[in-house]
Amino acid sequence: MSGWTLHLGDSIAGMATLAGKSIDSVITDPPFEEEAHTLQCRVRRGPDGQAGTPLKIEPLPFPPITADEREACAREFARLARRWVLIFCQVEAAHLWREAGEAAGLTYRRTCIWVKPDGMPQYSGDRPGMGYETLVALHAPGRSTWNGGGQHGVFRVNKGGDQRAGHPTQKPLALMEKLVELFTDPGETILDPFSGSGTTGVAAIRLGRRFIGWERDPKYHAVAMKRLSAAREQLRMFDPPAAGTRRETTSTETTTNQGDEHDDVRASAGFAEEGPSRGARGLEPSGHVAGTADARRALEDDPAVHLHHAGGRVPRAVGGEPAGHAGRGLVREVAAKPRRVTVLDEHGREVGP
Repeated sequence: MSGWTLHLGDSIAGMATLAGKSIDSVITDPPFEEEAHTLQCRVRRGPDGQAGTPLKIEPLPFPPITADEREACAREFARLARRWVLIFCQVEAAHLWREAGEAAGLTYRRTCIWVKPDGMPQYSGDRPGMGYETLVALHAPGRSTWNGGGQHGVFRVNKGGDQRAGHPTQKPLALMEKLVELFTDPGETILDPFSGSGTTGVAAIRLGRRFIGWERDPKYHAVAMKRLSAAREQLRMFDPPAAGTRRETTSTETTTNQGDEHDDVRASAGFAEEGPSRGARGLEPSGHVAGTADARRALEDDPAVHLHHAGGRVPRAVGGEPAGHAGRGLVREVAAKPRRVTVLDEHGREVGP
């Protein structure tokens, strides 16, 4: 299952500590250039600081990226990445990231577009609104592959809808999951050196990728740590039990053993020792008597094997399935049965024991 690490500190210095080609792909949203910090930081705030009607300009709580920082990041991306390098940026800076990446040894593949159907309109009314961001797609030298086939690099995802984590440029989880799914494979490691509130990492964890990130603001680092931990705990519920452990069930399982013969009966039917949460060994999950004809016949041919529900015995229906069973709380009971030998004459008639 996926693992993750989130560092607090400067990402450029941090990336320098990683071994070369130790990252599969970079997916990141670095600070935009100075122009974006003045023209595109518009948020709705009411008098109490909550969302409201008045519109005013507020500065972003972090500085814009500089040319030196962009070039230093590109050099680290080229040194670390085995596959893709995806960088969000304003359209005016797409060529700058392309040039920095190519100078560092990366190959330019495409400038993609994130379209925001619910993006902020142009309130001045004197020019078209933006409604999109660009995503520069670079790649390590060599052949590139992705999971999108021939589809376009245009991603139409609403900006809003997610619970806000407090970061002013938080990306939608649906968008980041789409990028993770298309540009990486399960088990790979994704780097985000500008993690913010951790959405890239959450997407990576949810889709079975490993994640390593940096965030230099302690407030956002704490937010991201909480989100990443929550994402991992949600997936932990679906982890398989450790070897040699029994998974707890909500109903009581009763197995009456009357000798090895009846252990063999249960085994021939494919049942494991686990309860309804595990179902039949190698067969269908709980709620089915048996998942194959052989297993079903093993139950039907043995009158000593009965199915019980939590509330009492369940009668068999045609085909070996318990009549009206709800697919949960099934309990197995094996009763003792005597052995009987029948002797037949040459005509097939029973002549005695």
